[in-house]
Amino acid sequence: MSLRFVAHHGTVHEIKVLQFTKCSGLDMVVAHRLLKNRVPSNEYILATHSCFDVPSLKQPPGSLAWQRSSDEYPAIGSVEYQYATLDGVKKAIADPPRQINPVIELGDDSVAVEIDAPMLEVYQLVIDLDQRTRWLSGVERVDRPAITERIGLRHGCIFRGLTVEWVAVKSDIGDDAITYVEEGRIVEKDLPARASYILKRLGERRTYLQFRMKWLCSPEAPREMTDLILADFRVSLETIKTLCEKP
Repeated sequence: MSLRFVAHHGTVHEIKVLQFTKCSGLDMVVAHRLLKNRVPSNEYILATHSCFDVPSLKQPPGSLAWQRSSDEYPAIGSVEYQYATLDGVKKAIADPPRQINPVIELGDDSVAVEIDAPMLEVYQLVIDLDQRTRWLSGVERVDRPAITERIGLRHGCIFRGLTVEWVAVKSDIGDDAITYVEEGRIVEKDLPARASYILKRLGERRTYLQFRMKWLCSPEAPREMTDLILADFRVSLETIKTLCEKP
């Protein structure tokens, strides 16, 4: 993976069409065109003079080696810029420490289904919080921040009249298996629980999906509640199967 920075300062115009806002203008075009340039490296910082001028910056020891250049673009003309390659910087950065993947007990209560769809496609449906009300039986509403799903993301849902607060704690993605885990609490009953989704690749377009749950309290919730949740998820997994296999 390579990393490039392109910085340009200018005026942006906004065009609104219904509920959408699109940015446009000459400076937007310039910034976009600068992605195609003659910098002799795949990793660099490039900045136009409207953004900043290198001689005006303080240059501490070991700073980047800046060079000046320009490129000609149709309908725009010549655009001057300065750039610094990141090859030396990259070599000086130490490798990050190896990530320790914690072992999480997933629990013994489970339901499963086999789905005729690619594993990653099934996984994307499982983690997409906006899609939860389509397949999660008993869920009336999902409240979540307007950001991309990620570890540490908190969300709440109304499940059969009860408020459940969840947080994503693990997403272990491999070539042939994925484990996705959320931990939460049924607010009204103060019952903490763990919900896990285990996906296994059975073929190019066939996936094994298992839901497992574990109460994180002692004593655990009544068995009747566990059985009710498993019954709901048995229906939920069948709905996921239907959605993923739908032509």
